[in-house]
Amino acid sequence: MLSLIALLPVKVTADLLPVTATRVHLQQSYTVSRHYAGLLTHLRTSNLGFETGGLVANVAVREGDEVTVGRTLIALDSAASEAEQRAAAAELDSIGASQAAQRSALDLALSSLQRYKDLVVKGHGSVQRLDELQIQAQVEAAQLQVLKTRSQAAQSKLDLANVRLKKLSIAAPFDAIVQTRQVDEGSIVSPGQTVLTLVERGELELKVGIPDAMVGHLRRNRVYELKAMDRTIEGRLSAILPVADPVTGTVTAVFRLSNEGLYAGTVAELVMTAEVPEAGFWLPLSALSESQRGLWSVLAVMDGTKGQTVETRLVEIIHRGNDAVFVRGTLSDGEQIVAGGTARIVPGQLVIVTQERPTSIAATTRIVGE
Repeated sequence: MLSLIALLPVKVTADLLPVTATRVHLQQSYTVSRHYAGLLTHLRTSNLGFETGGLVANVAVREGDEVTVGRTLIALDSAASEAEQRAAAAELDSIGASQAAQRSALDLALSSLQRYKDLVVKGHGSVQRLDELQIQAQVEAAQLQVLKTRSQAAQSKLDLANVRLKKLSIAAPFDAIVQTRQVDEGSIVSPGQTVLTLVERGELELKVGIPDAMVGHLRRNRVYELKAMDRTIEGRLSAILPVADPVTGTVTAVFRLSNEGLYAGTVAELVMTAEVPEAGFWLPLSALSESQRGLWSVLAVMDGTKGQTVETRLVEIIHRGNDAVFVRGTLSDGEQIVAGGTARIVPGQLVIVTQERPTSIAATTRIVGE
């Protein structure tokens, strides 16, 4: 009969106030999670335009097209430049032919000079004729040098015509997607006017401002958790820029991430966790009551001769989370703390713990960076 009575639940009388309690445990540190925001961007964005103006003859792409490096995207009318190129090529060919003829004339002059020298040695020629043949050979050599110089000038003229002709078309500088197309066939464009905008395919980039105190927790080439478009993704830290922002005092961290399902211009957040080495206790917010001089009070459940009573403990908030706080004060490891409804309880009141629940540690601190 006695064992059966012992198993019956304790009867809550009018003198005993039922409370819910949480048991606290001393922690040597606490972890905070911070969020730093930035905008996703493409690694490279190019606003393409022509060095010279002209009439648009062909636009080979539309907005949204994927292009590979080297593909021709847009071209101006090239009739005049092609004519200039043909004229320069013809001039170079003509000078080349003149060089060939002049080289033959020089060879003939040198041969005649050599034969006459042999006659002079044998006493069958005059010195004056020998001088004339020498001068003639020098004249032929000088004319050949003039043609060589003209050939170099004509080659430079042809090279310039080829360069101008090449610049009448624009090729993709890298694997990209056409973001905007500003002109169509028949448009007249001016030098430097943007005609196409390309964004690089592949990875995206995220730049976020990190406070100096948190930069030491970052490691290059390490993968970090990021949040974008309501989902969690991973990004690799590629660089920490050496100059701090003069306005915010933050240091810029650069992350690379896959662009699968993501879009440049959207906000992404870096999620960083850091451990703070400070001893204290986690408590639910509902356990706190405001006290004096910036302190807070909680009610500790104590076992006495007449049953369980509550005593006041003063605490100081070190860190605040979503629904829990990390505190230090006159608490002991393993104590039971009233978890809620403290406004209806006074110190010394008899209570009975009807439910014990763990403290939910939700210590997320959201900080938006540049």
